[in-house]
Amino acid sequence: MTQYDPFAAQLFIGNEYVSSDQNVRDVINPSTLQQCGRIADATPAVIYRALACAEAARPAWARLDAKARAQFLHAVAQSIETTDKHEVARMMTLEVGKPYLESVGELANFASVFRYHVGIARGDAGKVAEPIQSGSFQYPRYSTYGVRVHIVLYNFPILLMAWTLAASLAAGNVAIVKPVEAGSLCTLKFMEHFRLLPLAVVNLLTGGAAVGKTLVESSRTHVVAFTGSVAAALSVAASWGAHLKPCFIETDGNDPLIVSNKAPLEVAIAGSVTAAFHLSGQICTYAERFLSHADIHGAFVDGLVRDAKALRVGDGLGEDEIGPLVSRAARDKVFHLVDDAVAKGAKLHPVAGFRRIFSRDGSTSPRSCPGSPPKCRSSMKSYVAPLRPSARSKIFWRLSLWQILASSVSAPTSLPPNSQKPCRPWKKSKLGWYVCTIA
Repeated sequence: MTQYDPFAAQLFIGNEYVSSDQNVRDVINPSTLQQCGRIADATPAVIYRALACAEAARPAWARLDAKARAQFLHAVAQSIETTDKHEVARMMTLEVGKPYLESVGELANFASVFRYHVGIARGDAGKVAEPIQSGSFQYPRYSTYGVRVHIVLYNFPILLMAWTLAASLAAGNVAIVKPVEAGSLCTLKFMEHFRLLPLAVVNLLTGGAAVGKTLVESSRTHVVAFTGSVAAALSVAASWGAHLKPCFIETDGNDPLIVSNKAPLEVAIAGSVTAAFHLSGQICTYAERFLSHADIHGAFVDGLVRDAKALRVGDGLGEDEIGPLVSRAARDKVFHLVDDAVAKGAKLHPVAGFRRIFSRDGSTSPRSCPGSPPKCRSSMKSYVAPLRPSARSKIFWRLSLWQILASSVSAPTSLPPNSQKPCRPWKKSKLGWYVCTIA
């Protein structure tokens, strides 16, 4: 049985690790910018092979009753619970930049997700319906889709996979997992647990968008679960629609965190720091903008800056709270957004040793930038980056690993009626600029 080697550019097909020598590239540690492994883009021939293996495994897995499948899946959960998590967690930190303790915590949640969906599948195989004709007995019964594709983002590469994969397997589907490039190494290592399942029930292919596109458009796949950006989701959903495939989408947005003058200030500050900085802001549920009442704005901003200074920044392998951004491209995107804010009137104020860290790697440290106007790109766009817009009347303040703080212009105590409507752009009233939820 082949063992996993992060430098061998392997794929997981038919319960075995298979090496590839085509389209191979290095995986770079975003903190040190050193190589931490290698992955390959799955070629059309390799994709065909994985699909054939999955299709071959599908009938036998689907024929098992829910109790029999549950025994297999509980065995996977048991393996995850009892196996040392250090190696996979360390690999996740090296390639994604997530703090090590966060990586361990992510792995610790996987088994419970599997057990939960196994329990649902055993008790939800169908139901008896009220008959529409006297003397008849009617009931719907669920059946499997077939081969399900799971496209997984880098910020929670194992847990995001768990949420869709557990339900898929428990219902009798077989799966092909396609992680994004960052996050592939730890996910591949994690596949060792799925050797407890029958041959080829779970497979994994690495590669870029072309690999995902091929899997989505293949006539041999039947349903897709996707986690990623809005732009990618729109593109992939168009392919799903063209092939009339069911799809499950999780993507990001541009959501505000509102701080009232009635809120306990220290609680609001602590919660806002977590909402802004957790995993360097690379989470779909983070607070991308902050709206604070004028009465407490100054104290709220001071508290945010104070707590931001206290965050421990490092490579993620120690007791760090802030690790590097996932890639140089992600870092450069933050630079671009901040440069745009500064060009439109914001004033940048360092909070910690940003330049020292950035001269060496992709980590970020808190900074502040007051007076950012509402038409900055980072105010209007959806993004996954450590940049946190917040607003008060006509001037934005932002915070993240960067902090962009508003000027002292007072916000109205109540917003005009149309501000309550969802998915509205910025508007201007007699009171000045005010913020609505932006699509």
